Amino acid sequence: MAGGLQKAVQYSAGVNYELPAGFSSSLALFQSAFFNMTDLISIIQLQQTAETDNGSSLSNYRTGGHAYGAELMIRRSLSRKLGGFVSYTLSHSRRFAGRVDGPATTDRTHVLNVAVLYDLGKNWRLGGRVLFYTGIPAQVAYSEAARHPPRTPPFWRLDFKLEKRWYIKRPNRWWGLNLEVLNTTLNKEQLTGSCNAFDCKYDELGPVTVPSLAFEGAF
Repeated sequence: MAGGLQKAVQYSAGVNYELPAGFSSSLALFQSAFFNMTDLISIIQLQQTAETDNGSSLSNYRTGGHAYGAELMIRRSLSRKLGGFVSYTLSHSRRFAGRVDGPATTDRTHVLNVAVLYDLGKNWRLGGRVLFYTGIPAQVAYSEAARHPPRTPPFWRLDFKLEKRWYIKRPNRWWGLNLEVLNTTLNKEQLTGSCNAFDCKYDELGPVTVPSLAFEGAF
């Protein structure tokens, strides 16, 4: 294809460790380097910055990139009376195009998930999840600002789940009822932003919530 092949060098390493009381943990480190990419979505911010800065366009540019980070997870089996997991990711992703470089438009520095499921007895289980992540880069006008742009506000939400099972024959034949609500807290999220020297404006979405009632079974 025109422009040559896109290339990437990726590697990761991890370790698992068993903890007391049925808990286990894992830590993973990862890094990726990208060369000669056609990655316009991730450099929209850089594209707009370059056009404002010097009238040039990055549409014909191949981009380079670098992504790296770490993920820590602590979990306990959901088959126990109290189970769940905590997962935290610290990462950074940058793109380079022409004379302009900055974080990818999808870059989020911190992502945290906490999920818990509790056995209430008599085949009832109650669960919840908290999701938190920091914002993505906002659009700015000049290349210097694009290197470390302002970010959209962080977002968090609480999900809820209630489950009941009726066993036909233990352990593999049953039917059940699930009530689940995503974004129970009705939080709104700022998905994009635009900043100048004086202030920032954000495009807000929501609140988006998804309640569901489902029947399930195994036979």
